[in-house]
Parts: sequence; C-alpha cells; structure tokens
Amino acid sequence: MVLSRGGYDVLMAPNGHSARELMSCHDNATTVCAVLCDLDMPNGGGRQLIAHLRKHHPIIPIIVLSGAPDL
Repeated sequence: MVLSRGGYDVLMAPNGHSARELMSCHDNATTVCAVLCDLDMPNGGGRQLIAHLRKHHPIIPIIVLSGAPDL
C-alpha cells in the first residue's frame, strides 16, 4: 500500500462496524492522523462511519472515496 511505503502505519477494517471498533479500542483515535472511508461499505456503511467519527472524533480528517455508480 502506498501509505505504508510512505512510512505511515495503516490500520484496515473490512467494514464500517469494524472500523468503529478499531477506533474505540486501545485509544487508537489519539494516533490516527486521517481516515480513508468508502461510502459503499457493508455492515454499517461509510455514511454511518462518517457520522460516528464526526460525533466521537471530530478533529480527525476524513477522505471519502466511492466506486458506487449512483453517487
């Protein structure tokens, strides 16, 4: 992954629910410098994840991506 080669530690989650859990465990939110989020994720999609992040981690920048054809 490009970010890893650039020296960043990358945390990955297969869906929005897992991403929320990852952000809440071990206080990862204090070390996360940005979130890349797909809007069309299964199990608690991107919109729900973005709302959660804005509520609980409002200063973390979010980069939103989507391959969904209807957006």
